[in-house]
Amino acid sequence: MEMEGIGEKFLHPDALARLCQELRHEFNQYAGVIIENKGLTLSVHYRLTPEHLVSQVEDSFNSVVAPGVADQVVTITPGKKAFEVRPNVEWDKGKAITRIMEVYSDAPLAAYFGDDLTDEAGFRVVQDAGGIAVFVGPAAYQGFVSGGFTRGSRGYFAPVA
Repeated sequence: MEMEGIGEKFLHPDALARLCQELRHEFNQYAGVIIENKGLTLSVHYRLTPEHLVSQVEDSFNSVVAPGVADQVVTITPGKKAFEVRPNVEWDKGKAITRIMEVYSDAPLAAYFGDDLTDEAGFRVVQDAGGIAVFVGPAAYQGFVSGGFTRGSRGYFAPVA
């Protein structure tokens, strides 16, 4: 399931599915935890978890994923009361958007909508290409977009309650 050599580490998708099963088993005792298996990545959402259980959920999550993180086969990206788990490869939403823009190079404009820290790379790539980046969320967001969109770029906030 895992392979390492010649400077590369590989995590077979079945290994991520096993990790997802471990997380489901761990979190079946907690109210409000949603585990979303996206195939190549997985997300653990705990926005609906009662506040007094949040630190326990975070500790449990960290203990389950610790071996994969220590072996550098998975990376964790925190979000708004969520964790994204993905294979430790040089890939993110920005690289995906770059690839799409290469395939559709005749498209007149790139646009990207996002609502979380995991969208930061996507915002940057679209802005750098002169496209439209839209952050959907509270104005108090502390990520890249709250620091201001780059001069000359088209960036917008779409505040939500």
